[in-house]
Amino acid sequence: MDMTGRDSDMDDLDPMDDDYEELDAQRADLGPLTSPGAEEVLRDIESDGLRLEESLDVADSEYIEAEEGARIIVLAHLAAGEESDLPSGLDEGEREQLRDPRTLEALHELLNTVLYDTRSELRQERRAEGVLNDWVELNRWPQPG
Repeated sequence: MDMTGRDSDMDDLDPMDDDYEELDAQRADLGPLTSPGAEEVLRDIESDGLRLEESLDVADSEYIEAEEGARIIVLAHLAAGEESDLPSGLDEGEREQLRDPRTLEALHELLNTVLYDTRSELRQERRAEGVLNDWVELNRWPQPG
């Protein structure tokens, strides 16, 4: 871990080294739209729609299970991302609902809970796997530009 508290394993590796490729692939499995959990959520959204209210209802939960956390991460990144990132199965009403300022604020708060709060099963899992810092870095609220 470096002085910023981040794991710096990738900084120490040669990009031509097999270990570098392995760490790079591991980081891809942690991304907001590329993790195995995210892929499942995206398939669900394509077939069943957003089910946004259901996801926002976990805000007052004492514990956010991994599946709910993965759904929140995906929804937050879809809401804050580019229009081209949205699944093709969404109708115009779902697109508007996802981009509503109140929804964006709620998803931003929920994303922070999933990433930083001990009530989050995903956070606990990533900490146990030793990839917490990379996971938080890859999944935090997208910055414009």
